[in-house]
Amino acid sequence: MSDMSSIQLWSVREAVREAGWDAALERLAESGFARVEPFALHLLRDEIVPAIRRAGLATPSAHGFLGADDLDATLDVAAELRVETVFHPHIGEDGWRDAASIAETALLLRTAADRASARGIRVGFHNHEFEFLHDVDGQPAFWALIEQLPADIAVEYDVYWAAIAGRDIVADIRRLGSRAAALHLKDGPYRAGPEDQVALGDGDLPLEEILAAAPDALAVLSFDRMPGTSADIWTAIERSQLWLSQPVRA
Repeated sequence: MSDMSSIQLWSVREAVREAGWDAALERLAESGFARVEPFALHLLRDEIVPAIRRAGLATPSAHGFLGADDLDATLDVAAELRVETVFHPHIGEDGWRDAASIAETALLLRTAADRASARGIRVGFHNHEFEFLHDVDGQPAFWALIEQLPADIAVEYDVYWAAIAGRDIVADIRRLGSRAAALHLKDGPYRAGPEDQVALGDGDLPLEEILAAAPDALAVLSFDRMPGTSADIWTAIERSQLWLSQPVRA
């Protein structure tokens, strides 16, 4: 299905707590992942950099905080791991309520992009549902922000959070075009809750159409609030990797 797949390491946080980074990354590699997406770069550097290197995994993308207090430290770790794109993982709901908030968010991302470009790193942001649920100037706050950003600032479009917001996911991704540098993938029912996530192919999302809408995007498996034990999540991860590895079905 996709030869550009990765996994957000937040998905295996319980396994990391239970057995450590090396064991979790080794199992991901054994499951077929050659790429991973680390998180909280400036906080976890001493843990994740050596573990990722020992596992021999690539890190084309990462989540890292791009605010002024964290930016340099985040970019330092990103450069060390040869990350191509760093996505600001979460802009709180207050950052999307009105035009002034959108302008502040746009400034944060533009400032980060200017600093990152000197290191050959692209920056972007990752969505949740509320970016689409707040209206600013007659349109979803998500698109109000996009209008204020240069084309080199990317989006990691989270398909499940968009489904919770009731979005036409395929239409959104097509509208983003090349700005959709990565897709956060999980499955589940439309307009459900954040903990109704299931393995790829087990829910209602049109995943094949979604991937076809952004064929050059990095496909990143991400179970951020999936219920169950770490064993349940490993099962979902392995089922999802199998789904991603299958040829496109007619």
